[in-house]
Amino acid sequence: MYTSMIFIMIIIMIIMLVVTISLLKRKNWECFYIENEILYLPSLFVKEIPLSNIRNIEFVKAANVRYIESIDSNIKMGILLFIANMMGPDWQQYFNYLCWAIGTLTLTLFFQYLVEFFRKSTDNVNRESIKGFLWITGLGSLGVYLAALLPIYVRVYVLFASILLTFIMPIILLSKDKHYQVNLPHLIERISLLVIITFGEMIMELVNFFTIENFSIYSVLYFIITLSLFLFYFGQFDHAIDEKSSQKGLFLVYSHYPIFIGLIMITVSMSFLLNPEANRLFATSFYYIGFGLFQAAVLANGPYNKHYLSYSKSYYCVQATLYLAALILSLIFASNPIIVVSITTIFALAITIQFIYFYVTQNKKHSISNWGLF
Repeated sequence: MYTSMIFIMIIIMIIMLVVTISLLKRKNWECFYIENEILYLPSLFVKEIPLSNIRNIEFVKAANVRYIESIDSNIKMGILLFIANMMGPDWQQYFNYLCWAIGTLTLTLFFQYLVEFFRKSTDNVNRESIKGFLWITGLGSLGVYLAALLPIYVRVYVLFASILLTFIMPIILLSKDKHYQVNLPHLIERISLLVIITFGEMIMELVNFFTIENFSIYSVLYFIITLSLFLFYFGQFDHAIDEKSSQKGLFLVYSHYPIFIGLIMITVSMSFLLNPEANRLFATSFYYIGFGLFQAAVLANGPYNKHYLSYSKSYYCVQATLYLAALILSLIFASNPIIVVSITTIFALAITIQFIYFYVTQNKKHSISNWGLF
């Protein structure tokens, strides 16, 4: 099986190399171009059509789809499915396969940046930024591949060191790159989609409470909590944040890690709190750690809001007070789940209502048109 795994990874590398070399040979990177009375249609291999043979041409938006992105996405999805199936209690048995898969996934990113680096349309400023990502993905993939070849007691540390390296390097490299600029609205949209997926996992857990056998007051309270957190998040990142700011997006990306972790912890705690065999004090603490991570990470992006929606110190103080009050009361009544969930519901509603009130009053105060929250 180990030999088969290596063989599959080599095949994937060969495919990526062929695609990369084919793309690097292109004269032009647009969806089509005309040269010497010949129409060139770049796909994986460029198709040449003399203009004299063309009577009617219809161009549609779908023509802008890049074939390389389609191939690359399919390869990544396959590798991610492979990685997901190896996550389990017997992870040590498949650890070397996991390393090969993660290394190959990182290598596909390396090829993606390599293609972008050699595009004629890429200017020198962007090439300097891409160099950093080539170092990150290149060193990351080499480190993970190295981990696959070492003994188990060493490879774990090498793997985590490689992952930590790829996690920290963007902060170091991009913070020094004065010319680096991200498409902030697009970045916010992409990250928000991941958050929607995470909320989707929460809803999947919530579905268990909306059956004939399990429907109760907990079902209603958990639904209110989920809705409140959803509004609290998207109020900040879809309405309050300034998409025209000059931030590089680093803080935006890294601040979402505690958001994801917090939402997952809250989701797990929904059933955990009602389990009679669980330690109620631990379950309540775990629950509120998730809320704290989520709330703090969302509020930490306040300095990047539109100028008239910047949070004041009093706003932060009210948010912190609401959290601490809910935490202390919930820990006191940790032995009674219905009280804990009720307190949490009031807390989630309170922080969301405070944001909505702040948002509405500030927009009216500054006479902003088209400021509707919904």
